[in-house]
Parts: sequence; C-alpha cells; structure tokens
Amino acid sequence: MSGKESVSFKVMLVEDDEGFRRSLAGLLTSRFPSIVIGEAGDGAEALQKVKSFSPQLILMDIKLPGQSGLEVTRRIKALYPDIQVVMLTSFSRTEHAFRAERKGSLVL
Repeated sequence: MSGKESVSFKVMLVEDDEGFRRSLAGLLTSRFPSIVIGEAGDGAEALQKVKSFSPQLILMDIKLPGQSGLEVTRRIKALYPDIQVVMLTSFSRTEHAFRAERKGSLVL
C-alpha cells in the first residue's frame, strides 16, 4: 500500500427516517474521511445489502417498518458474527434495549 492510500472502514446505517439517515451519514463522512457508508431504510433492505457491502459496523434503528431492528440484528449476527451492531433508539431504557444488550449489541 502506498502512502496515499487510506484504509476504509465500512459502516451501514439502517434507519427508516431518510433525513436522519442522510444527516448521520454526512456527519460521519465529514468527521471520518476514510469511512464508507452504506444505507438501508428497513430490515429487508439491510439483509439484502449486508452480504455485498460487508460492513464492519452497523448502526441499527431499533424500530423499523416490518421487522424490528432487534430481529434484523439477530439474523445478521447469526450469519455474520464478526459484524458489530450498535442499536439506535430515541426510547428510554425499555425492554427492547435490554434485549438488544443481551444479544451483544450496544444501545445508544
């Protein structure tokens, strides 16, 4: 690798609120120039894209249309145990948050 190449870090944002998802993507890329962002608006799209995108980290909304973020996380972790998942929620420390923590996800 030459001195000009940088190592990229792949992050997938799974969030149904497109405005929030785009804002978060913009914030992350402005702070971390070598980051590569993948986006999904729901769990089905995330499950479809995770294989081809191969993220190292997924920022997952806990409440998604269709499947919950908890269910999507369970399915992703079963297939790709090395991918780290951080659950995003605006809820207070609910039972959802405790279940996510038991599955090995960090809840913010």
